[in-house]
Amino acid sequence: NNGTGNGNNGLEICSEGVTDGSHASGGKGLTVNVTVTDNRFSSNNGDGIQLCSKGQADILSTSSMTGLTLTQNEASSNGGNGISLLTNSQGSRGGDASINSTTISGNKALSNEHNGFLVQPQTREQAIVRNIQFLEDQACLNGQNGILIAPICRRFLVENVNFEKTTTLLNTESGVIIFHIPVYLKSFPYPPTYEGFVENVTLSNCIASRNGERGFSIEPDPAYYNSYRYVNGALEEITILNSSIIGNDVGIFICPTVPSIQGQRLNMTYNLVRDNSLGVEIVDEQGNSAHFNDILGNDHGMNVTGMATADAEDNYWEIGRASCRERV
Repeated sequence: NNGTGNGNNGLEICSEGVTDGSHASGGKGLTVNVTVTDNRFSSNNGDGIQLCSKGQADILSTSSMTGLTLTQNEASSNGGNGISLLTNSQGSRGGDASINSTTISGNKALSNEHNGFLVQPQTREQAIVRNIQFLEDQACLNGQNGILIAPICRRFLVENVNFEKTTTLLNTESGVIIFHIPVYLKSFPYPPTYEGFVENVTLSNCIASRNGERGFSIEPDPAYYNSYRYVNGALEEITILNSSIIGNDVGIFICPTVPSIQGQRLNMTYNLVRDNSLGVEIVDEQGNSAHFNDILGNDHGMNVTGMATADAEDNYWEIGRASCRERV
């Protein structure tokens, strides 16, 4: 298909489950086993491609998408996002909102006003992003981020997400970013508290270059983090391997929802981190390692702050004309 110049989205596939009535629960939205391949959507007012699932009830609803496949599509110059996957569980108590078991492969998201790719479950309670594969996708010249995974919720889990041979280039904000957006709650519990877990995320053979903010980032909302509103969470098994992180403001930025002191956190191996204002920044996260990386030409190679620790043995460091290969 070739969808150009539509008033809203180029392609929209959405399921919606509604339960009517005061104090009702049970609305369920479910989108399963959808394949979108070999399309071009450009210059639409909204998103190029939008797949969504919505649950709606007065009290409690759920929404889920699973088994999606998006391959060899191009979404360019759209007024919203290039390609978006959205779930939304509405109601005074929310309910689970999840995006699961999805393959996004060989797509191009170019010059869109918002994000190249957006993955976003939304609910007042628990949001889940699990078993997502990005393979050989390109996200370039977008007005916000190249690839954004951004649950809107009180509690979130991002688990088993793999970026392989992706290219994020010249995006206004970040290349690849996992970012929590806390939902604002007026009712119980008040003041609200938040939880977040990110586990088994891999960036392999990727390029994140000349993005305006970060090349690759995992971070909570900074205002809520600094005011100690996160009460539980962890980062586990974050792997960056054989990737080129070049010419960003911050090349790699890692921050948990709460300071962590156990387990294997960030593992960086055989990467090129070059010509960033700050090569690597790790905040309040212990148990990190960086080995056999070339960290070259950054204004600052690595900044380990707060409670954070890092074993940075056997890297090649170069700042200006100074270089060394040693344990740090």
